[in-house]
Amino acid sequence: MTSQTINPQNSSLTLPITKTARQISEQFAQQQATPEKAEQVRLNTLAVLLVNDYLQMMEIPTDLQASDSWNAAVRFCSDLADLEIIGMGKLECRPMKANQST
Repeated sequence: MTSQTINPQNSSLTLPITKTARQISEQFAQQQATPEKAEQVRLNTLAVLLVNDYLQMMEIPTDLQASDSWNAAVRFCSDLADLEIIGMGKLECRPMKANQST
């Protein structure tokens, strides 16, 4: 078995971040105890919302409300970025900054 490294710059898809996504991510971030946790929650929420938008465009049914990352108590004490895909299970959606390679 061989291992491949995928260059994110060659395999990425750019999607717009909606005003609603920014508002939701900011709302979730403001519920956190520290600036570091707020940033983590803000980025995780944006990642989940963008993946959700993409899957909706592909007509793949999702349920944000069933995702653990939409539970305020779980969000407070965990590093989650999951999205429930109906009939399939949960997909982990992680943010990646421009300068990151993995």
